[in-house]
Order: sequence, then structure tokens, then C-alpha cells
Amino acid sequence: MIVARLPSWVAPNVITLVGFACNLMTHLLMIYLYGFSTEGPMDSWFCVFMAVSYFTYCTLDNCDGKQARRTGNGSPLGMLFDHGCDAMTAVLNNIMVQRILQMGSGAPALICMMVSTIPFYYLILEEFYLGVLMMPMFSGPDDSSLAYYALCLYTAWAGSEALWAAEHNFFGFGEMRLSHVFMVVVAFFEIASVLNGVCTNLWNGRHSEHFQKRFSAASFVFHTSYLFVVCCVWLGYTMLPGNGLLAAHPKLTMLAYGGQFLQGTLRVLISGVT
Repeated sequence: MIVARLPSWVAPNVITLVGFACNLMTHLLMIYLYGFSTEGPMDSWFCVFMAVSYFTYCTLDNCDGKQARRTGNGSPLGMLFDHGCDAMTAVLNNIMVQRILQMGSGAPALICMMVSTIPFYYLILEEFYLGVLMMPMFSGPDDSSLAYYALCLYTAWAGSEALWAAEHNFFGFGEMRLSHVFMVVVAFFEIASVLNGVCTNLWNGRHSEHFQKRFSAASFVFHTSYLFVVCCVWLGYTMLPGNGLLAAHPKLTMLAYGGQFLQGTLRVLISGVT
């Protein structure tokens, strides 16, 4: 319905850019209002604003491809630009979610970042080898978006610090933040679900012509192990005794990890269209 009302002269990449700008402006506004910390007071109106901004982004993200097919302007460059903006959104919006969840500094905050980046990377890798993007039962662009809206709106109602910074004794393991326990559980099921689906699809499609054309043992091992190694290095480094990097600069650390995720993802995307 929305696409049918768009003028034919509106370029699909403009729609993509406007959608990404909504997330970027929200992220910059959060820095202006609350600084670089991933914990602290969070206004309810900003939580609602995040939900509205992300809804706008998702709506436009679902319109750009339809507009491209409608006007005959689809191209590999357009797909690269679309997925590139999506990859940057996976990093920027995750940092905003960390503020809502009062993640603070430490390994749980880095695990939170991996919830959005690991599934994204391996789904793009699946598309590279199989030529199609087969979304799992619960996927970021659709189902997880509903969870994002619910998280923002419920936090706006309950209060960010009161809800997520509260500490409880979980199963006798001592006092832990609700957000940390919540994120570890979500990370386990989300990452396990996506990786299981990607591995299954790659195995089932290993005899396809597209897979055989793209496959080489060395590149396949490098592609599939790249982000896993990056995650292990970052988690191991930040957990070293006496290392205060993540505690002193949580957002910069997340952006540094996000930069390596973007580098690997964009290389796969560029390889897929060249």
C-alpha cells in the first residue's frame, strides 16, 4: 500500500538512506542527551521515540526493494547499499538497546552486541554461498523487530533503571542484574537458532550449482570462522584480569568490535555482487 503511493521518481536508494538516517539521528540524539555510557537514567519519551524511529526504519527497509522492482531500478549496488545500511543499524541500534537495558560494562554488554551481529553475519554468508536468503523461524527483520518495539515501550512504562538495573539472586549464583541474565539467555537461543539454520541450509545446498561456484575450502573456512574468532578474541581480551578497557570506554569498545563485524560483512557483500 505504501509503495503504491510512492512517486516512481523516488529512487530506492533514497528510501534506504532515509530509513537509515532515522536510526543514525536517534543514535546521535542519545549521545547528545545521555553521553557515551551504556547505563544511567533514560527518559520514557526517548524509549518511545526509539520504537517509533525503528518502526519507520523497518517500514522503509521493506519498501526499498519493492520500489526497485516496481520501477525496474533493481541493481547489485542497491542490494549492497541496503544490506550495508542494515549492518550498520545492527551495531548502532544495539548500543541504544544496551542503554535501555542498563548493560553497563563487562562481558554481558559485549554478548549483547553479538546478539545482533553474529546472526546477521552468518545469514549474509548463507546468502553468499546459496544465492538466496532463507530467514529462520525467528528473524531480526521481522519477529525480533516486534520484540524491539515491545522492549522499548515496556521500558518506557516501567522505567529503565527500576526494571533492568535491579539485581536479583538467580538460582543461587549470587546477585546479578536482570538485564545481564536476560541477555545471556536471549543470546544463547538466538545465536543457536540462527547458526543451526545456517549450517543446515548450507549442508542441504552444498550440491547446488551456486554453492559449487562459490566454494573453495580455504575461503569457506576463513568466512565461517572469521566472526567466531573475532568474538573469542574480544571476549577473552576484555575478561583479562586488570583490563579496564570495556569499563572505561564501553561504547568505543562496542564500535571497535562493530567495525570488525562491518569489515567482514561488507567484504562478503561486495564479493557477492562482483
